[in-house]
Amino acid sequence: MSVLPRFPPLPVGEGRGQGRACASVLLAGTLLLSACRRQEPVKPAPAIPPRPTPVPAARFEEKAEAMGIRFIHVNGARGERWMPETMGGGVAVLD
Repeated sequence: MSVLPRFPPLPVGEGRGQGRACASVLLAGTLLLSACRRQEPVKPAPAIPPRPTPVPAARFEEKAEAMGIRFIHVNGARGERWMPETMGGGVAVLD
């Protein structure tokens, strides 16, 4: 006489998911543990001394008045001050 309880046999195909689940857990644990290693300290990069900024050769002078250009920019901003109303008029440079 046996003291162990008797369970009905599993139908074919059942119970296989437990093995896959166990293998998945073991694989995930192995990957996580392999990532837990001591990191080497990062050495800071050597400081590069700044180069002097060259002075631009171009020099701009206001000559609109001397050339007879009289322009006043009116952006039309009233009331709510929407984005197009607050933007500048832009510039066009022709040579």
